[in-house]
Amino acid sequence: WFVYRFIPVAELHALATLELALRERIEKTTGRETLKGLLVRAEREGLIGPKKDVQAVVNFAVDFRNKLAHGSVMLAPSGFRTLRMCADIINQLYPAPVSEAGQHHEAER
Repeated sequence: WFVYRFIPVAELHALATLELALRERIEKTTGRETLKGLLVRAEREGLIGPKKDVQAVVNFAVDFRNKLAHGSVMLAPSGFRTLRMCADIINQLYPAPVSEAGQHHEAER
């Protein structure tokens, strides 16, 4: 079933999870970096990319996360897109292990 009012909650949790994954994966964070700074740093360190995609994510995610976290009158039916974007970046940060035969271990992901 589908409950529209849960979409913003799911999106905020997805963006918070993305920020935590970035903090965990990037070495030597101070804990004060913004989501934008973490995304830019991850791209610069080669953890995610390419740059064109990262800039699009920065532009969308940072503004969108702030509107969700601090409240706004915005109504955006983009729930799946936000979840997919966060999942894609987290999967880049933590790629599936590769066996000696060169196969990905999906169960360990």
